[in-house]
Order: sequence, then C-alpha cells, then structure tokens
Amino acid sequence: MSQVAIEKVNDASQKTLPIFAEIARRFDAIRRRAFSLFEKRGCELGHDVDDWLKAEQELMGCSAELAEKDGTYQMQMTLPGSEAKDVEVTATPSEILVHAATKREERGERQRPMDRVRLQRRVQTL
Repeated sequence: MSQVAIEKVNDASQKTLPIFAEIARRFDAIRRRAFSLFEKRGCELGHDVDDWLKAEQELMGCSAELAEKDGTYQMQMTLPGSEAKDVEVTATPSEILVHAATKREERGERQRPMDRVRLQRRVQTL
C-alpha cells in the first residue's frame, strides 16, 4: 500500500484551502452534467439521484472505502492514472479531501480526480 502525505487542519474556517475552491468547481461541473442528462431524457422527473451519480462517476472516476478500527481511520482509494507522489490528502475534523494529478492532466487532457469523504462524526486531527 502506498503512503501519502496528509495535510491536517484542525479548524478549516481559520485557513483558506485551495482544495475547497477546486471542490466547488467539481460540484458545479457535476451539477451541469446531471442537468444535461436530465435534459437528454426529455426532462422526465424522478431520476435526479441517478443523473447525479452518473455525472459524478463520469467526471470523478474514483472510488473510496473508509474503515474505522480502534479509533483510527484507514481509507483505500482507486485513482486511475495517478501515482502516490501526486496525491494530496487534507483531513479536517469532519471530512477527508483527496486531490490527485493524473498523467492525462499533465498533458492537458483532463481535470484532476477529487474525492470528498464526509465523516459521520467529528474526529481530532493530530
């Protein structure tokens, strides 16, 4: 298993993190794609969650699994096209943010995968 450096932030409100602006851009892109899927289906109601999940998978393309054991968390994530040295992880008391550059992005072909894992309860980042 690869080891990745983690930036620990105890109070995210006291520090402006560039990763939050990137997350906002990604969610906006997902929102636009989900709406496009809705329109392609003739604006048929009742498929909003399906549209969102499909748009998220198309644009984000990563999956994560978070497990807690003995008061610690371990997250495993697939980030196709990324190497551990290109992964940035930010841990706040309420979420874990992962940002990874890809070889395709270095060639200007695609945005970086981003994942945001909300924790069910606040944790202490030591």
